[in-house]
Parts: sequence; structure tokens; C-alpha cells
Amino acid sequence: MLPDTELPAHNAPEKKFLTVSCRPDVKDEQPVALICRGLFSLSARWEAMRVSDLLRMSTGHQTEPPCTPAQTWTKSFLAHPVLYKRGTHFLYNTSATYMLSAIVQKATGMTVLDYLKPRLFEPLGIERPTWETSTQGITTGGYALSIRTEDIAGFGQLYLQKGKWQGKQLVPETWVEAATARQTSNGSNPKSDWDQGYGYQFWRCRNCRATLATRTQFSEEAIE
Repeated sequence: MLPDTELPAHNAPEKKFLTVSCRPDVKDEQPVALICRGLFSLSARWEAMRVSDLLRMSTGHQTEPPCTPAQTWTKSFLAHPVLYKRGTHFLYNTSATYMLSAIVQKATGMTVLDYLKPRLFEPLGIERPTWETSTQGITTGGYALSIRTEDIAGFGQLYLQKGKWQGKQLVPETWVEAATARQTSNGSNPKSDWDQGYGYQFWRCRNCRATLATRTQFSEEAIE
């Protein structure tokens, strides 16, 4: 039986895998405008936006930018109205995750999938991962990563071990701590697991570490 600190059902693992690619090649306080300048026309509010605002879903949007097959998703995202000051308004926003994927691709010259293969997937023993891309050839980021159940369990164990795997530090411990820490407020009910804050693409709950351990254990038991 799962404890009452169960993570939200839409706690997409893809977003957690993507955050690994945001270090060290993409600095979390780097201005989005600096990265995107020359590619897109940006409003004044975007001049103040930071990569960290994308990571913590605090872009200032009131509604999520649309991403249809007929659109260029980066342009659609940047053209969408930004009504709030950056970092002041939480909105679960998978389009922001896609923008992180686009930024990683621009910074590294590789898709997130190709970037993570030698740095994360292969060391964890994740074989033949696939990840859908947009019509612009950018990894979707927030969904459509195809891996095995035991691969997700291994990733959870990696974070429980503070980024270390078989004696090697795959993810900096400081990044694991930052990604899972409370980076922004997302509610005010102290008894609700939905309102315990949001990290860098990580939902938090009243006992995050215990819940992650439980989820990892359940994933491992499911494949035995």
C-alpha cells in the first residue's frame, strides 16, 4: 500500500531525465534572451527570463502555450503572453520543458537524447532509449521517452544516491539537491502533497525522499 505521500500521477519521469542535460552546459541563471537572441523576436519580459524560471515552471505565463503539429513550438512559446513577473507565478507548463530541450540542443549541438546517451543512459544500463521529437527535430522533453520500468527505477536510485552510480558521480550532488529542493511555491495547503513546492522539474511532497524510495522499490518489485 502506497503511503499518503504518493507523488502526483503526472509526475512525468521525462522531465527529470531532461534536467540532467541542463548541467553543466546550460547555466540555470543564464538569460533565455541571451540564448535565443538571433533566433526569435523577444518581448521585454523575456529579456529578464532565466533558464531557472523554465526549470521551476515559473515563466510568468497564465496559460500554457499551445504546441500543435502545425506550429513551430519555440516560436509559439515565445509569442505567448507573459502576464506575470518571472519567478512569481507557478504554472505546470510542459511547453517550458520543451524550451529547455531546445536550449540544450542549441548549447550542445545535440538532441537531449543524444546528449544523455553517453552521460546517463549508457552508464545506467538503459538500452535503446527512444524519445519523440517535434517537427523541428527537437526532443519533446516533457513526454514520449520510451525506456523500461527498471530503467526508471535505476534513475530513482541514482537520485537516492545523490547522483553517484557504481562509484562514479554521474550527476553533481549539488545539482541533485537543487533539483529536488523547493525552488518555487505552488500552493498554500500544508496537508496537500500538491502544495509542497516545486523544484527543477520535480514535484515535492511531505516526505519526498521516502516517497522516491517507495516508488523505486515498487518499480523493482514489478519486474521481479
